Amino acid sequence: MKKILSIFLIIVSINFSLYGQEKSREVVNTGEEEEVNNKRTILDDSTFNVYSAKTTLFLEESFLINEDYSFRHLDTTLYNFELFDFSEQHNMKYQNLGNLGTALFDLEYSRPNDIKTFSGFSAYFPYYENYNKIKFYDTKSPFIDLNLIFGGLGRSMVDFSFSRSINKNWNLGFDVHRITSDKQIGATKSKGDRNILSSSFDLYVYHNSKNNKYKFLTSYFNLNQNVFETGGIFIENDDLPVNFFQYQDSDVNLTNVENHNKYRNFHSYHEYSLNDKFRIYYLFDYLNNNNEYIDENLSQNLSFYDKVLIDSTQTLDTFNIKTFENNFGIKGKVKSIYYNIFLKRYDLSYSYLITSIKMKKNEHILGSKIEFNKNSFLFNIDASIKDNGNYNLSGKINSKYFEASYFSGLFDPTIIENYYYGNHNFWNENFNSKFINQIDFKLKLSNDFINFYPEVKLSSIRNHIYFDETKLPKQNQNNIYKNSFSLSFDLNFLKSLFHLESKLTYTNLAGNNVGDILRLPKFKYFGKLYYTDLWFDKKIPIELGTNLYFRSSFFGNAFSPDIQQFYIQNHFKMKSYFLSNIYFSMKIENLRVFLKMHHFNQFEKLDGYFVTPYYPGQRRVLDLGIRWLFFN
Repeated sequence: MKKILSIFLIIVSINFSLYGQEKSREVVNTGEEEEVNNKRTILDDSTFNVYSAKTTLFLEESFLINEDYSFRHLDTTLYNFELFDFSEQHNMKYQNLGNLGTALFDLEYSRPNDIKTFSGFSAYFPYYENYNKIKFYDTKSPFIDLNLIFGGLGRSMVDFSFSRSINKNWNLGFDVHRITSDKQIGATKSKGDRNILSSSFDLYVYHNSKNNKYKFLTSYFNLNQNVFETGGIFIENDDLPVNFFQYQDSDVNLTNVENHNKYRNFHSYHEYSLNDKFRIYYLFDYLNNNNEYIDENLSQNLSFYDKVLIDSTQTLDTFNIKTFENNFGIKGKVKSIYYNIFLKRYDLSYSYLITSIKMKKNEHILGSKIEFNKNSFLFNIDASIKDNGNYNLSGKINSKYFEASYFSGLFDPTIIENYYYGNHNFWNENFNSKFINQIDFKLKLSNDFINFYPEVKLSSIRNHIYFDETKLPKQNQNNIYKNSFSLSFDLNFLKSLFHLESKLTYTNLAGNNVGDILRLPKFKYFGKLYYTDLWFDKKIPIELGTNLYFRSSFFGNAFSPDIQQFYIQNHFKMKSYFLSNIYFSMKIENLRVFLKMHHFNQFEKLDGYFVTPYYPGQRRVLDLGIRWLFFN
């Protein structure tokens, strides 16, 4: 903690010193200097840096597909700058294993975003999706974005981006991301006993032809997510609650066990414009995903597993999937109406190491989208159908006063839900497609001081697939009804210096034996109370606040690392918890800094909460974050 405070004070001191020097230069500027400046006819950018966040713009592939060709400005504000943990960035939508970069489970049971077949090894897939959302820049000058997180207790993150526009038609760049987290439970040494070692990089190129008719985006992405598993803390039946929160001194269920998740992706998008009303495009995507589970200490970890099927000395379970996606489409915009029609071919091959049998499959998907958008009123219909009859259909209305949407879809089971072969589990199923039906409605009531958004989501699910207590997949053929009611409000007061954001969600589940099939917390709350102002002659933006989270008690799903799945359990009830993180952030020109105390309300050392059965949440710790933008 002292080290983090020292780094924070040094950085702030240096930048205030630079700021003071700049102020001094402004004060001593003479009339002679002003006369010289007035006579300049050529811009000397070695003396004056003309490049900034205002001259550095970006776009994403989704913008182009949706006929949006406007570049966006960088976000250089302090708002939510202190949120660096993936779960926090999504308002605790995901359940994790109590550490940066660990497995994730969706607590809102969000619907799939595509009707193609997925592998089902999804515990780490959100990290892949997040890092692979590449920004393509128009920089005017070399641009560097450096984001550093110095977390307490051996947690750290690095995000480094470089981009350079060669000329107005070509841009290239790369991004590097890294997460390292020491074990927060069951550590064998005080420092350097890794739980997570994740690294990724991407290379990209963006080109826009001189006549503005042809555009292409191309990228290569590589992610290695290495996890050194603990299996959660070891608990005896008669253990007292005080034994639950020994953290690094806790006994754990697994030792010397590793999970390796590797993603290799090549992606390319091409577009040619005949005119604004008619464009043709082609999208190609290749993904190679390899998952390995390694337990070379099986004799010591044997009690953790339900059974051993093949090798009683070690476990080496490997799953590999390769997918090729070719997407041809036409799109355009006629006044306020946008249309998109496409045909997609999706090829996949996968295998388990134990069988060495490669299975192949191909799918064809026909889809279309039409959207009307004018005068703050939007209406769209999005539909696609697969060659086996599965489909998704959605519609949305968005106006100044309300939002309404409808969704209906039929989805294939994932590969792992139907078939798995490893050292500790085997199944071969033929499940039916899953059906999801959902209606959303949200009111938008606002004025200068308050925004109020009541929302209701009504969902019905049939043929839901889940993993039961024995860690085997099961399908429930009855209807499940998931109804969520949310109240959101944002309040500005005391001349907009203080802000309060709140969202409370109540979820009700109904249906035959639904409690044995789907487990979600009844109440979830996210809030943020913060103060914003300009300090030091109104030149330095600052923000001081607290992030608030609450989740009610429930029998949350446990995690099985060998199959990377969350499954139903009835032995460990996670008590309700309230979490408060306090932070201070400030911005000095292109530098932003925050200091944050996570789990501020942990007033007892041997106290805490669980985010997943047998995995306690992060204990109180001090974190420092720095983000620096360089434009020349």
